Amino acid sequence: MKQSRLNFVGNVEGRDILTGKVDVIVCDGFIGNIILKFGEAVPKLLKHLLSETARKSIIDKIKIGLTRGSLRKALKVMDYQEHGGVPLLGVNGISIIGHGSSTPKAIKNMILRAKLMHDKNLLGKIENSIKEFSVKSESVINEKQ
Repeated sequence: MKQSRLNFVGNVEGRDILTGKVDVIVCDGFIGNIILKFGEAVPKLLKHLLSETARKSIIDKIKIGLTRGSLRKALKVMDYQEHGGVPLLGVNGISIIGHGSSTPKAIKNMILRAKLMHDKNLLGKIENSIKEFSVKSESVINEKQ
């Protein structure tokens, strides 16, 4: 992996998952589901904490009110409804995994995400990348022998 053009980082700490340090994290389904559920809870937690802070102080309530639009925009990136779902890799086709309690908006965005993947030929690009990586790996192994 390190010899490929991929930005392979290796193992990451849990604290790095939401920072954008990496774009893809490979894990099993159980761990992935925990990370996903945790990420979904972050905006709700922040909203709760801001409400509690605003409830305790009129000055903080005004400050939070003034930044409400910016906060909403910032938290939108973590809204599962905006993304719809994520691609399930390892199947020979386009498959999007969505939330069990997906709203109509989330389902619409899953469909749009699947169409975008099709339009951008994601499957072909993955297949070509794997073939290219396999050829390069094979040549590196042959050189070492």
